[in-house]
Amino acid sequence: MLVNRILRLGALPTWTSGTVALLGDAAHAMEPNLGQGAAQTIEDAEALLVASRAGGELSGTLAAYAAARRPRAHMLQQESSRFARLALSTHTGPRDVMMRLTPEAVRRRAMERFLRRAAPRRPAPAG
Repeated sequence: MLVNRILRLGALPTWTSGTVALLGDAAHAMEPNLGQGAAQTIEDAEALLVASRAGGELSGTLAAYAAARRPRAHMLQQESSRFARLALSTHTGPRDVMMRLTPEAVRRRAMERFLRRAAPRRPAPAG
């Protein structure tokens, strides 16, 4: 058995500085409860691509990327921490009863929040 400590990090105040941007866990590390690490990095890369295709100065492009991604990434950070508290709770009886009594439709709606996302808007083709 391998046991590693998991540290909870707060949201960073900024993901960009001038012409440098953070992506993935460097920008929004989260606990591994939702399995979103690689997926969030891919979403970051897509948002950065969309922002860069819009043109403009690099610092503005990076700021647009961060503004587009921050709300969803922050929501997933919070939900991952919430899931950790639930999964690692020492009060397993009430947790297990609550999970059994939660209707399937309610659980499905809660999971859709993680799966549904608005893709960054792609700029219209030139010409």
